[in-house]
Order: sequence, then C-alpha cells, then structure tokens
Amino acid sequence: DGDPDVRVPTNTRAVLYTGVFHVVGRLAPFYVMLFIFVWFLLLILFESEEPSTVVALASGVVVFAVFVGLVVGKIGMFYLRYGPLEYRRYGDRLVAYDTLLAAPQWSSSIDVLRNVEVVPDRLPDRLFDTRTIAVTTGWDDDDSNRHLGPVSDPDTLIEAFELPVRTTKLEPLDRRPAAVVIACLIGIVGTVVLLAIGPWISAGEVLFGALVYGVFGIPAVAFGLRL
Repeated sequence: DGDPDVRVPTNTRAVLYTGVFHVVGRLAPFYVMLFIFVWFLLLILFESEEPSTVVALASGVVVFAVFVGLVVGKIGMFYLRYGPLEYRRYGDRLVAYDTLLAAPQWSSSIDVLRNVEVVPDRLPDRLFDTRTIAVTTGWDDDDSNRHLGPVSDPDTLIEAFELPVRTTKLEPLDRRPAAVVIACLIGIVGTVVLLAIGPWISAGEVLFGALVYGVFGIPAVAFGLRL
C-alpha cells in the first residue's frame, strides 16, 4: 500500500531486442527442427510418391508461415512479461510491479538478495547502453534466479536496492566468435538455397536431406554456434 520509495522501469526497447535474441538464439533452432519434421510428414500425407515441386514449395511456405507466427508470438510473450515491469522499493522490499496489469508479479526482501552480478552477454545492453542485473531471491524451496532489467539507469537500481555491485561497465566485446557464427550461418543458408534451386538433385532427395540434416543436424550446429 502507498507510494513506493523508488521506481526503476525497464527499457522497453532493450526488452524487445532481448526477447528477439532470446527466442532466435535459444528456441528457434528447436522450432526449426520440429517444423522440418512436420513439413516432411505433411508431404508424406498428401503425396504418396515423390512430391512435385509445387506441392513441396506450397507446403513449405505454409509451414514457414506458421513457424514465423510462433516465433513472433514467443517474442511477444517475452515482451509482455518483462516490458511493463517497474522495480519498486517499499520499505525493505523489492517489488516487481507490472504496470500493464497494475499488479505485482513478485517481491523479495532486500536482505536476502545474493549472487548479484551484471549480466555480461546480452547484446541489447551494449547496443542501448542498458544493464541487466542477475540476483537470487528467497531461500530453500522459494529461491529463484531472476533478472532485473534491462534498465537505462543501473546505478539508481543498484543504489535503491543496495545491491553489492562495484561497477556496471562491461568488458569489450570480442568480435571473432560473432564473425565465426555469421560466416557459418551464411554458409548454411547458402547451401540450402543451392540445393533447393539447383537442377542436380530431385525434390525427393531434397526432402530426405532436409529431414536428416534438419532434424538431426540443426540441434548440434545450433549448440556449437551458441557456445
């Protein structure tokens, strides 16, 4: 009850970009594997023999549209969960307040906040000069690992909730791993395009390759690129 001592809102633009990177980097590879398998099953269901190019392309477009819709929906869910949050202090308590629903989502005593550190691997924090703080709240069965932010004014957040953080500066970004990931992605996409438009293999071979390499190869490739 009453007015909070401090209010620290999240940076909504940074939240949106964080959601995009989260879904694309962590969830999209699994969805790609799943939808390739669904596409293959649809082709078997509607075409008993080798599918025609038209059927393969039409079904692929439908499956891709559903895939994009699912990814966009997941990004929207992430944004609705973290975008409207405002971190408020009431006495000795931290309250994560949802301004969209006008209701608190969770709260914790400031005295039990521990394992506090600045999250170093969120690219939107570097792009928009925001910061995300990782904390552990509660004890025993009630303990939870939570992220505060991204916020535009991390110093106010740290001071308001007495977080033991010495500095919010991030170490310089090493661009070499990013270059390797981008080169691998370009190579994978280029190979798929060449297989799809090239005259040297049939539609059936493309589908079989999509099933084998998509369902079994994508998780391994995605895991390696994420590392």
